[in-house]
Amino acid sequence: LNSISGPIILIAGGDPKVGDGNLWFEAIRDKVAATILIGKAAPQFAAYLKDFQYTDFHLVDGMEEAVPLAFAQARTLFPSTPVTVLLSPACASFDQYSNFEQRGEHFQQCSRRLVL
Repeated sequence: LNSISGPIILIAGGDPKVGDGNLWFEAIRDKVAATILIGKAAPQFAAYLKDFQYTDFHLVDGMEEAVPLAFAQARTLFPSTPVTVLLSPACASFDQYSNFEQRGEHFQQCSRRLVL
């Protein structure tokens, strides 16, 4: 998040990890236009984001729903501006995938379907 400028739509979530995510949630609040939450961590992340007075998030079942929604949010919020749709889960992938590579490949597949 820190290395990207311009509008960001974030896809995050998965199998939650233990740790202090305050800096990450602050970065979301300060830099992210909309967040799409997936996986086991989605309800927990939603609660944390509310604690940081961030409400521009959506909870969805998985990547098949998250990617089209992220791109729709990008078009709706910034119709004439380039937007980054970022998969930065901050979680393990094991709640829905065998490994992080499989999750990344699924994100790519879902993204490619939108431009075909």
